[in-house]
Amino acid sequence: MGQIITFGEVLMRLSPLGNKKFIQANTLEFYFGGTELNVGLSIANFGGSVKHITCISDDFIGDTAIAYLNKFNLDTSAIGLIGL
Repeated sequence: MGQIITFGEVLMRLSPLGNKKFIQANTLEFYFGGTELNVGLSIANFGGSVKHITCISDDFIGDTAIAYLNKFNLDTSAIGLIGL
């Protein structure tokens, strides 16, 4: 299989613990995803070579997203950083 390139936003879902509503919770879990990203991660999980192209924020959230993607051996070299 050749190089696969996925293109799309990286979404972050915020979820209160224990199926609580936001107003009831004082802690949140967050998950990174998005249709194109999920496809790329699945292909990388099966050993494919995947590069994801997108832009993310140049802050600790963006750093955390890149670290998460790197865990799956997804090529993040084409991800641009946007300062706020």
